[in-house]
Amino acid sequence: MAIILKENRPAVDILGGTFERPAAPWSHLSEAPTRGRLEMAIAAVGRVDIIGSPSMSWLGTAFVVGPELLLASGLNLFLHKEGDRYIFNQGVSLVIDFGREKNQTQSYKAPVEEIVHFVQNWDIGLLRAKIPESVQPLILSTFGAEAYKGREAILIGYPAFDPRSDSVLIDTLFRREFDIKRLMPGRVLRVVDYRSGLASDGSKRRALEHDCTSLGGCSGAPLIDLETGHVLGIHFAGQFLKTNYAVPSTDLLAVPDFVQAGVRFAGTQLPSIAEEELSQNEMLLLETVIIPSRRPSLLARGWLSEVEALDLWCSKLKPYKDHLDAAQRGVGHLIVRNEKGEWVGAGTAFLVGERLALTTSFAVRKITEGTGNRVRLKSGVKAALDFSDSLGAPAGEKRAAIGGVKFIHPFFYLALLELEAAPEGATGLKLASQAPEQLGGREVVVLAYIDGEETDAPAEVVKILYEGRRGQLFLLPGLANQLGYLPGSPSVPALLNDCSTTIDASGGPLLDVATGHVIGVHTKSVYLEANYAQPTWEFSRDPHVWDFAIDFWPDPRPSWLKDWAASKLPDPLSPVEPQPVADKWTVEKAPIDWRLKEPRELEKHLVENIKLQYAVIFAQNVGFQISRINVNQEPVLFWRDLLTELSLAARLRLFVEEICSDQNYATIATKLRLYL
Repeated sequence: MAIILKENRPAVDILGGTFERPAAPWSHLSEAPTRGRLEMAIAAVGRVDIIGSPSMSWLGTAFVVGPELLLASGLNLFLHKEGDRYIFNQGVSLVIDFGREKNQTQSYKAPVEEIVHFVQNWDIGLLRAKIPESVQPLILSTFGAEAYKGREAILIGYPAFDPRSDSVLIDTLFRREFDIKRLMPGRVLRVVDYRSGLASDGSKRRALEHDCTSLGGCSGAPLIDLETGHVLGIHFAGQFLKTNYAVPSTDLLAVPDFVQAGVRFAGTQLPSIAEEELSQNEMLLLETVIIPSRRPSLLARGWLSEVEALDLWCSKLKPYKDHLDAAQRGVGHLIVRNEKGEWVGAGTAFLVGERLALTTSFAVRKITEGTGNRVRLKSGVKAALDFSDSLGAPAGEKRAAIGGVKFIHPFFYLALLELEAAPEGATGLKLASQAPEQLGGREVVVLAYIDGEETDAPAEVVKILYEGRRGQLFLLPGLANQLGYLPGSPSVPALLNDCSTTIDASGGPLLDVATGHVIGVHTKSVYLEANYAQPTWEFSRDPHVWDFAIDFWPDPRPSWLKDWAASKLPDPLSPVEPQPVADKWTVEKAPIDWRLKEPRELEKHLVENIKLQYAVIFAQNVGFQISRINVNQEPVLFWRDLLTELSLAARLRLFVEEICSDQNYATIATKLRLYL
């Protein structure tokens, strides 16, 4: 349990089940519906008081996870195993106090009746106690832990005074009041391997790292995702000014006793859809494991009327209705004529220029032969893009035959198709050639046709989302998470997002809601983990694709390229047009533009001050696989490769912060913090 950042990680007092409006940058915690979710969570959290222990009066934090069920941590010293079950040591018992707020004198106390199950390696116990009916159990997330990196989260617990840490800093943050219920905001950092000291076999388990302020007494506290209200992890340890650790909630889904006892995991209570027909709004509002934070599946035609039932997404999407509607007019259903003469769906493609459409190479794999720019349609194949649904026309009326394939990219899993003629009313989409400055947490939508059976999600989930609506264009909103790599293709960059897609949505554009530009091409989805799209700004860096009239924004071709064809040299005395001044570069911007002054200065500081063997250690500490980098090359080349790869993997900020937190580099830390 530790303080990680000295600033912008407050400990907010809880009074009467609620909290005062925090100062910036956390003032948005008071906005609806966030405040309502947090107040429900506050009511479900209690302090674990110990009766019968001569050395301790209270232990840590617990929270409600089901009917008469609570999760708590730090129990190992007070129980033992008899047969196949755990019981408390003689004379010891626990009471969960749901109060202990500032200035509170009375509260509800629930004696613990039974240890339902205990996971020794993580020192986490499932307890049974009588809980007030007014307290709603918290829901444990089952989404892939990787998808939550960088997301805002809240720790609710009972921080106690810790003499091992900086007493002045502790007094400042906690205002010399301890052992009371606090709300502590921060961010999830990354997923790491953690070797539990309680594991008899020395095995490793996964842990979520986060930077919420904490102290002893927060063990067992829920780490709550700010947007969904779901519990991402159970806090259990920390290192002062370094990091905090939480057990990922999704890992507890593998404990059968937790599920059987009735612990509330997201999506474990799907409604029976065989008994009655669900209404459209009920379908959209279902909380399933594939959309734990209400990631709806909206029909693109008339999406606004559907989304108005969802306050969260209505407010996020409605202001951008015009360019969302315009974008869908350029998205076509990739269809192929089979041996029976029937048109069957093969994926999604979208217009990126006059008679040009982009899709994934997976979508056209069965109908093409050849590679690179020597690819062609197989003999006798009939393929088309059907824009009928996106243009509001009768089925088959707005069909455009595919006349050829311009290329299948040798690195990215992308293919460029050529249409014989684009249908009237269809409009092209612009591909972003630059990464957004703030990527994580941006609102995005995937536009895709869902009509196949190819998916790794449970059949009942797919049925709820798409039954009776297959073959139509969907608008699937969600949030961008981070940069990474395609599963199975560790060299191909990918933009992770949490939209409710399935595998057969391959080829759909990933649209930045705020600009209407395409920032990725949907390529792969992994159930309970993430969706993966190939970033368009990476694709735009390939000069070979500049030979085709693809509509990039802005144009990635350098303005000076035309000078090679000039008949005379430029006059060195002619006035030079002033260049626009770029915003100050920070480590958040990816990929790195090495033409800018700041990244070159950062590189210089690191080359001059840090030996390569220490760079390797720092990189490994932030979860980066150094095996990607050649450690035998010149230091300048090594550092440039390392910083570039850290940037693309969204690890550069963490890497610089790791160096700054090392006391041996206090001098250079002052210089490095300029780039954070």
